[in-house]
This record gives sequence, C-alpha cells and structure tokens, in this order.
Amino acid sequence: MIAIIGAMEVEIANLLKKCTKITEQLIQGQKFYQATLKEKTVVITQLGIGKVNAAINLTLLLTHFQIDIIINTGIAGGLKPLSINDIVVSDKIYYYDVDIRFFGYQYGQVAGEPYCYQTSKGLQMVLNNSNLKFTIANICSGDKFVSDKSLLKDILEIDSSISVADMESAALAHVANRFDVDFIVIRSISDIVDDDNQLEKYDEASSAMHAQEILLNLLEHL
Repeated sequence: MIAIIGAMEVEIANLLKKCTKITEQLIQGQKFYQATLKEKTVVITQLGIGKVNAAINLTLLLTHFQIDIIINTGIAGGLKPLSINDIVVSDKIYYYDVDIRFFGYQYGQVAGEPYCYQTSKGLQMVLNNSNLKFTIANICSGDKFVSDKSLLKDILEIDSSISVADMESAALAHVANRFDVDFIVIRSISDIVDDDNQLEKYDEASSAMHAQEILLNLLEHL
C-alpha cells in the first residue's frame, strides 16, 4: 500500500477528487482516506504544518496501515536558481533547526540519527525513466518559514548544495527511516527565498497542482 501525504488541504484535495473506492478512517482525531488512485491502493492524509504534526500523523499512519512506500507531495520554498513552479524530487534531506554541535554532532544532526536522510534511490530511478521535467534536490526542514538572509546563511552552512526549504520533509524522512519504509518527496516551488517579492508571489494552490503530475506518473509506474 502507498501512503500519499501532504501538510495542507490544498496539497491533497485534488488528489482525493481523482480517487475511487474511498473509505475514511478517523484515528486519534486524524482523518485517513484509503482509496484507489491510478489502480493502486493508497492512503491519503493531510498531516498538518510543521515537524511535530508531520511526525505524529505519519507514525499513526504507519502503525495502522501496511505501507510499503511513502510519497510526500506539496509545496516548498526554493533557493536560486530554482524558479516558482519548478518541480523538485528529494535526494538528501536535512534538519536546519537542530544544533547540538557542543556534544559532537554535526550541525543539523539529531542525536542518535544520521546527519541526513537519503531518499529511496529505487523511486528516484522510476522517475528518472520518465520524460517529465524535474530537479533532483537536497531539502532542509525546520519550524520556520524561510524568508531572511541570516537563516539562509545557516542553512547553506549545513550543506551548500541545499536548494529547497520546507517545514516537514526531514521529520517525515526521520519517521520513514525508523520504520524502514521507502520515502520520496515531490514538491513544487511556491516561492523563492530572499526574492524581493517572495511573499507577494507566494501561491500555494497553483503551486501544489504542479507537483501532482510527477506523483501520478510515479504511481503509474510502480
């Protein structure tokens, strides 16, 4: 079974419209929709914004459903030279708001956890065999909307190749790693960090739609 997860309603609402045979389950106040999409059995849920919401609700999902693959879809902030509505597929995923270097860990590393989380190479390969346009990117996550130069500087100190920032992916990858389930992030860039008109150009509804073409293509080839 495949889990499809997004932080906001706009990130999953259109996918639910494409589903058939939908059944809803309410677990600890969280709605999970088991359905058929592209002839695959899926479980879709809106996790909520931020790392804690993401981790709690993905853990609920994984303990109540037999999940083989996790796909996170939605929107994210991009770093130049990415542009709004570019599609990114995850490679390495980091926390940017963890700093316990005093105890010998690397900047961004949670105690007892790897420095970063690696996306499933098998899922990447499936997408690489398609003719769709997307960018493989390193992603960082933290509980802050990234919009200022000082935070951007800190992020690039973790890994200068990071080009995407969001508020959930690292927590989701953390949980997926613990449960040993294949995981991938497919997001559309909704805004460019440090752009002069970053907030004015932000359009979550339009951007969320762009990532779904890649997601649906992946489902077709699994």
